[in-house]
Amino acid sequence: MADLDGQAGLDAWMERAMRALDAGTLRGVMRDIAATVRRRTQARMATQTAPDGTPWEPRRAQETDHNGGGTVRRRAAMMRGLRRSRRLRIQAAGDRVAIGWRGRDGRIAALHHHGGRDHIVEGRPRTADYPARPLLGWTPEDIAVVRRALVLHLTS
Repeated sequence: MADLDGQAGLDAWMERAMRALDAGTLRGVMRDIAATVRRRTQARMATQTAPDGTPWEPRRAQETDHNGGGTVRRRAAMMRGLRRSRRLRIQAAGDRVAIGWRGRDGRIAALHHHGGRDHIVEGRPRTADYPARPLLGWTPEDIAVVRRALVLHLTS
């Protein structure tokens, strides 16, 4: 899972303001911010772009369908399952929040995020090379959204 405060960090005044909040309020603020960042990550995954704005490398072209009919099927968007909220989880603990995947979903997400080679079907010798398609990361817009959400919580 990726920590929300990992890459971006928070401004000094935000850190002081967050320290002034009681534990319950802070947990709620962090959870709301994490939900906002998760929605932005899901939208970015749906448009198949990396956090830095570059498009993901497209899938390899498939010559025929697996049924042997000789027709080319239109392929669905990549990682539809991984971007679902029930899989892209938010984990809140005290003053920290993490967004990411667990278990098998985490292994698959890491493979796609970093790229690499993996077995296509368990128990068979077939493997596939996956290019790196970054899933998690910070954009300047994400940082601005976090700041706005924090200011909204502090002023309300």
